[in-house]
Amino acid sequence: MGKRKKVEEEALEKELNQELSQEGPEQPPAAEGDAGGSKEEGMEEQAKQQETAALPGEGAAEEPGEAEKSAEKESWEREREELINLLQRKQADFENFRRRVRIDMEEAREYALEDFLGRLLPVVDNMERALQSLQDMPPAYREGVELIYRQLIQVLEQQGVVPIDALGKPFDPRFHHAVMKTEEETVEEPVVVEEFQKGYLYKQRVLRPSMVKVGSAAAAEPGEPGDGQNE
Repeated sequence: MGKRKKVEEEALEKELNQELSQEGPEQPPAAEGDAGGSKEEGMEEQAKQQETAALPGEGAAEEPGEAEKSAEKESWEREREELINLLQRKQADFENFRRRVRIDMEEAREYALEDFLGRLLPVVDNMERALQSLQDMPPAYREGVELIYRQLIQVLEQQGVVPIDALGKPFDPRFHHAVMKTEEETVEEPVVVEEFQKGYLYKQRVLRPSMVKVGSAAAAEPGEPGDGQNE
């Protein structure tokens, strides 16, 4: 009985030794190597972080500072204001150009019409002379000429042509062209006493001045009051 138990113990011990031999011996050196590798990797990572921290200029170069951003924004604002001012000046110049062109066109049109209306005035003069010469003619002849004359005057008035009221008015060289002068005792200032040819205005501008005779006060005789001599 005791012998059998001993055999069993030896068999069990042998079996345990075989299992241990299959698993292999412990490897403490390998564990030490892994620890050393981890330590080296940690040192390398720390060195990289220190190098990155030692180079602050690189981060500043990648992202501009607040001062640089503010300066760039101010530059953009100045360029924007300059462009807006330039556009406004160009627009004002264009509006002035359009206004000048419109005024020039209106003046050119009025000048062309003014020249044409001025050429009609001799026709009006001849119509008036014809009416004066028809005083002794039958009424039918005179009425026909008067009708044409009134139509012509109406057309001129529609275009802004009106006669200058000169007779009995103070002489004004802007509207009157003096072709004769005479002395008048009853006047103190030069006055139109006779009209030889009627003048006309076109839109308040002189189309043709009136040809008139001007009466003025008689000159004082020498020795009379007002001649500047003492008695």
